[in-house]
Amino acid sequence: MLYATLRSQNESIVNTKEAHGQERFETTFFNLLDYQRRLTEEIVINYEKADGNANISFLEARGRESFSFANNEIRQISESLKSDISATYNYDDILPNWEKLKEELVGDDINGNISEDGIAKLKEFRNNTNIKHHNLVYSINDEERQCYLYDQTIPYKLFMKKWGVYFECYIRSIECILQYMCEEYQLDERRMQKYTTFLQVQMNKDELQFIETHAQSFSYFGKMLNKTHLTEILTHNKI
Repeated sequence: MLYATLRSQNESIVNTKEAHGQERFETTFFNLLDYQRRLTEEIVINYEKADGNANISFLEARGRESFSFANNEIRQISESLKSDISATYNYDDILPNWEKLKEELVGDDINGNISEDGIAKLKEFRNNTNIKHHNLVYSINDEERQCYLYDQTIPYKLFMKKWGVYFECYIRSIECILQYMCEEYQLDERRMQKYTTFLQVQMNKDELQFIETHAQSFSYFGKMLNKTHLTEILTHNKI
């Protein structure tokens, strides 16, 4: 009877400690999650973009839109690095080309009714303009084009060199959450996945893609992504 009583008391103590530990973990975890959400909402980026007529437009990316902006910029930087166009954007140089193109498209309606040949010419002009603009904004040179041949992280590094100040607190917050989860549940995949899901559902696909791109440049961060399976939703849902 005495043995049974002592054993029951010990089990009760262990269960109480586990319950308190779980409560402390969840309090900290959800506080970190709330902080990360507020960091996301506070991101505001004012940027320039070359429009369809080669003019520069001034736009703003706010909150989660910032990750869509980031992914689009990284893709365009990649296109600039793959291109053999080394010239940078200069409106005075581009305007004559734009006027010439409009003359070549006589009979076509620039605003919509364009022939297939006209569409191809217009697309090429706008693509070249975007490349020149990104060459200017990110100071892309021939040395970086050579590096890109064997280092696919160059586009992200160039992007973060210019815009990293807007994302660094967000990245540190995500890293802190992932590290906290890994340290607490590194031997319990089921529980870790439970909390990974809580983090995952408050992130959109652009955030997840940005996080995955960041991981390709930082191996430690990448290992934590692999442990928590945070970005696997991109593959499973094909988004």
